[in-house]
Amino acid sequence: ISGWAQSEREKMPDRREDKEMHAIAEYFTIHISHHGVLVDAQTLLYISDESGLNQVYRKDLNTGETVRLTHLENRIWQLSTVFSGRTVFFLSDVGGNEQTQIFSLDADTGECRNITQNPSARFVFGGVLPGGKAIVASSNARSAANYDLVKIDIESGQSEILLQNTDNLP
Repeated sequence: ISGWAQSEREKMPDRREDKEMHAIAEYFTIHISHHGVLVDAQTLLYISDESGLNQVYRKDLNTGETVRLTHLENRIWQLSTVFSGRTVFFLSDVGGNEQTQIFSLDADTGECRNITQNPSARFVFGGVLPGGKAIVASSNARSAANYDLVKIDIESGQSEILLQNTDNLP
């Protein structure tokens, strides 16, 4: 292959690995983006302020199609790297009060739901418990000065204190 043909071929992703690398490389050209998480080999979720406010987007690494999944009035702070099936979790506050709430987000449909529902308390996502039906988090819902370790049912939002804390560290 001549030098020109070789260089042109290198510019055109034709193998699956090349397409995936090209799509991942495009992630770094997004307006302003924050960390991304792979849901599977062809689905990337990431936070971007492309709409003017941090929201979650989904990019299909095979087709390059990008879809905005969230349409919240408040910015999204953090996207978890831990899943329950194809459900991911993120933090967002209400009206800029920095009392972050934990939301669940279906990576396929974009359905999102505030599972903590307590805007006067701050929650910090910890992880998904075995079985995928509950998460653990730290929360100052009991006392504004103290962060307890809590278990939260993903479906009902019911919270149970696992460890009552007497310091103010999240």
